Amino acid sequence: MSKKFLLITLATLLPLLAPHAVNAQTCGNPTTCSGTQNASALSGNYACIGVSASAANQTKVTVLRASFDGAGNVAGKSAKNSNYSTTSTYSDFATGSGSQYCLNADNVTGVISSGAGTCPLTFAVGNGGKTVRIIDSEQNRVDVVTCAHQ
Repeated sequence: MSKKFLLITLATLLPLLAPHAVNAQTCGNPTTCSGTQNASALSGNYACIGVSASAANQTKVTVLRASFDGAGNVAGKSAKNSNYSTTSTYSDFATGSGSQYCLNADNVTGVISSGAGTCPLTFAVGNGGKTVRIIDSEQNRVDVVTCAHQ
């Protein structure tokens, strides 16, 4: 297996538009921006792939199309496969709920939030806006997503 394939495979997941509910889990404290601050610095459609793992040995792989509108809103569709269930583990493409994003003053780092009951996602924009890398702030869970501008 090539190192490039392994890195791409490991650098992925996105419950971005359908984040998991925060029950017994607790959120970390990412540096947050407020409102739609600097949102115009990020816009367009991105193809993403992500991988998630929890402390309970649950894993999930997701393919996602995310659309950042340049006004602080992000939406998209995702398909995923996981071992979270003993029945159907595959979920076909479905539209996720809308989320909001903002960028910090550096126009590189930011936060995606989906409202009460979910942990925020932190992200970094790279390569002049051509890539977005996202991680979840929920404790005892690892979600990593890599997106490329389309």
